[in-house]
Amino acid sequence: MRTLDVACEHSLASEPTAQTRKSPRPDPADKTCWRCSYRSPRVSRERWERARSFRTRRGELKRGKAHDRNLGSGTRSTNAGKIAAARWKRYSMLVPLRIVWRDPSGLGTADAAGVCRCDDGCDYVIKDGTSHPTTPHNEWFCTHLGQSVGIACPPCYVILQPDGTHVFGSRWEGGVAQDPWWDMARRGEIDFNQFSHALSRILAFDHFVHNPDRHLRNFLIRKQKNGWTMLAFDYSRAWRYHCFPLPSLPFPHAVNTLRAARHLGQMFGDYIIFDVVDDILIKLSNVSESRVEYVLSSQPKNWLTTPEADAILTWWRSSARVRRIDAIRQGVRDGTYL
Repeated sequence: MRTLDVACEHSLASEPTAQTRKSPRPDPADKTCWRCSYRSPRVSRERWERARSFRTRRGELKRGKAHDRNLGSGTRSTNAGKIAAARWKRYSMLVPLRIVWRDPSGLGTADAAGVCRCDDGCDYVIKDGTSHPTTPHNEWFCTHLGQSVGIACPPCYVILQPDGTHVFGSRWEGGVAQDPWWDMARRGEIDFNQFSHALSRILAFDHFVHNPDRHLRNFLIRKQKNGWTMLAFDYSRAWRYHCFPLPSLPFPHAVNTLRAARHLGQMFGDYIIFDVVDDILIKLSNVSESRVEYVLSSQPKNWLTTPEADAILTWWRSSARVRRIDAIRQGVRDGTYL
């Protein structure tokens, strides 16, 4: 590191403090000491450039937060899309897990590519986009969005394969009920009422991300310290699987999501708690654009192109998202979405 030369008689033993430095930031071409001009001669060109770069990034961050506040208050900048896209590109993908070995036996499902063990010692169900190119992104986005609003899901990670490609991995859950959970509830082995809150949350969330494939086996019932808990998984055919912006609601009458809801209603009576539905929809309306940016940027870039990411961010701050949430609230209450 090269330090600037000094051409004056004063001692260089001490540098100015925050109280004594009243002048502008040091100019790298200035060779006078701080006693002469209130500038520090001990600042190298490299250090000065780093400080200027830090101040630039800090200014961008402040402008980004101000932009978020403006969006929240209803005023939208004409450059909102450009700002969001630039901020999205600045994030970096999380460190992926690596496969140690892969189970040669398949799972017999249409969307899962198999099971592997990773270098963290856990097993994962992996989805590589073979069945549909949007599958890894759909799973990644919906799982993280669901966790943000209180939907219990198995933890997920980006997994690096030996050939250098990235796939989606959902951690294999132990302690899962072996018998069909709805049959266990009918026999009285588990209390169905303890799942009413989770089922209400998941139903509203599936409508928001347009997941028509929530059949009864896409709920995981897992034993925990006190009773059982319900987890939602499999968003392969949700979100961008159909098209984007999302198709309009309600779902067609025969989709798995509605068939499962009606079947549970026939077995156990009215179980949907409208206050819980309202709560999850309020949380979805409060998810910030910056949170969505983070989720998008933490996945591999080849799962989603920049124009596709920009389209999601544009839709997220639009009135279309608000109208969809309001429609779900009304449709679940009056039964038209069931």
